[in-house]
Amino acid sequence: MSAKSAQSVLQCLRKVVGVRHNPSDAALLVRYVQNRDADAYAGLLERHGPMVLGVCRRVLGNQADADDAFQATFFLLARKAAKIRRDGNVAGWLHAVAQRTAVKARARHKPHAAFVEDAKATADDPFGDVAWRELRGVLDEELSILPERVRGPLVLCYLDGLTRDEAALRLGWSLATLKRRLEEGRDLLRKRLAKRGLAPALLAIVVTSGSSLRAAVAEALRHATAQGALHATPVSASVQALLSSGNWLPKSLLGKLAILALFLSAALAGAFSISITQKKDPPPAEIEELHAPLADNPRVDRFGDPLPDGTLSPQTADKCAAGALTQDAQAALRRLEVLRR
Repeated sequence: MSAKSAQSVLQCLRKVVGVRHNPSDAALLVRYVQNRDADAYAGLLERHGPMVLGVCRRVLGNQADADDAFQATFFLLARKAAKIRRDGNVAGWLHAVAQRTAVKARARHKPHAAFVEDAKATADDPFGDVAWRELRGVLDEELSILPERVRGPLVLCYLDGLTRDEAALRLGWSLATLKRRLEEGRDLLRKRLAKRGLAPALLAIVVTSGSSLRAAVAEALRHATAQGALHATPVSASVQALLSSGNWLPKSLLGKLAILALFLSAALAGAFSISITQKKDPPPAEIEELHAPLADNPRVDRFGDPLPDGTLSPQTADKCAAGALTQDAQAALRRLEVLRR
């Protein structure tokens, strides 16, 4: 067996073993949706919890509010799991929802309220000062706007810290597909950051900061989140407020829904205008002739002699013969002639 063939066999074996012991996000999602598998949900919580909590802390700046946004995000995962696309892109979905939920939480505070960064979190994070947090907040904002097909690979490789092989297994994609979409996502992200005046060097520093983009999830927070999602245990008023605030969908999906709504509105408006224009009204000249006073239109022939009952006047007869009047107008004139007798 050649070295190339042996390498291909090893890659296949590693993939089989990896799928068996490390199922993709899509597989865990299907298990949870179909069977309400608690282990599958716990697996997604354990995998993506540090990334979600990192996003919430960067947006909110303090632990208590970040914990609330973290719980709300995973409660939404439990409620909306059946509506998530089955292409394995759970990481991208969670990142966008976490970013949007955290922004909602921040908006609920007073405009002039200052967020105080936790001293321990700042000490553990060499990039934890306000400037770096704001820079990485821009990264989260731009990531949440990207299309889902490229957001997932970027989140897994840069925020979750997975290798390309691990990310491909996690998504259930081939390595070639992962590389292609990762490159596409980097190009889109680089262009968006360039519009905001951020140099590529700053992006490189942010994405290579590694573990500082993730936050350790306390066991108590993980347990409370799983219990609240799976067993509907009571949650705090602040978390409930976030869940009922709405507009938690990613901006890219909201944009698609807005475009669809505009398209439907335009289609309905067009159909309504067509139905109106299709209604035929009698020409003004025919209406005037129908409602003209009898005295102004005496029933006489061309020589001034009275016409017999039941005959049309010469003018009307000429119009009918020439086809100048519609059939409805001709019928109406005949009825009017009868009434004049």
